[in-house]
Amino acid sequence: MTKQRFSVASIVIAAAITALVAASAAKTEQIKRGYRVCSEDFQDRWSADADSLNSRFIWGTCTVIAGEDKKGMEVLYHLANHHDHVSANFVVADYLGTDGRFALPRTDENINAAIKYYSRTLTFINKDPNYPKPALRPYENNSQFELRSYSRIALFYLKRYMLGVSGDSYDHLYRSPEYEGEKTEKTYPEYKDITADSLNKLIEHATQCGQLQKKEHFDSALYGFVVKNCNIKRELGLKLQPLEVRRKQILKQEHCQDLNEKNCPEYYEMHKKISQLRDKAAKKVEKLRKKTPF
Repeated sequence: MTKQRFSVASIVIAAAITALVAASAAKTEQIKRGYRVCSEDFQDRWSADADSLNSRFIWGTCTVIAGEDKKGMEVLYHLANHHDHVSANFVVADYLGTDGRFALPRTDENINAAIKYYSRTLTFINKDPNYPKPALRPYENNSQFELRSYSRIALFYLKRYMLGVSGDSYDHLYRSPEYEGEKTEKTYPEYKDITADSLNKLIEHATQCGQLQKKEHFDSALYGFVVKNCNIKRELGLKLQPLEVRRKQILKQEHCQDLNEKNCPEYYEMHKKISQLRDKAAKKVEKLRKKTPF
């Protein structure tokens, strides 16, 4: 089975980093990476050593946008891990989840880390009954950290499950004595046991996301989209459960230990059914997205 890069239609991403950054960028030359934008003269406005955590956050984000990823991410990781900074946790997750492109979420290598930082974003939001406080409201209003974090956690658990479904086949294939390819090439990911909890986590988080009560700071159009999007993923997860049981039964069969299409055609057929369900759900999400005015 050749490697596939699975993708699931996801939500359209917000425009500016924050209202403050967007306002300053509008008055000066801009630098951009994907959907994130910053003023070119950010070095004169913000500092990594400022007393203000938000000033450090903007400096770190703009430094990444400017192409100095290592330097900017060091600041963002410090804010996320040592100051429980909501915005920094979200941007770290955003960076990881898009492989640094700040585009539609699509990563293989950084899935677990992206889930971790989106989850941390929600942890700090949910700990504060008065979230967002006035100082954070412009950031939340523009980037919608809460809604997007809920949606992307469900998205990445689905993607992790799909990678695991293919990963098992790679693992069996590469252990086959008939396999003559390079086992150390980058196209051979270490996805052992990755499906262990992904499907259950998908259903759990998609259910939680789909039952979100509307809050004052939620963008109405995005809120409606996210809830429906997550319900589509929950429905998909429930449909996949019996197929996953059967998939694992297939893998235990002796003739499927050498997992090529000739020896184990039933695995390929099961993989096809799982992928078709995933693709059908993705089309529903894309159709919904086109109807939603963001």
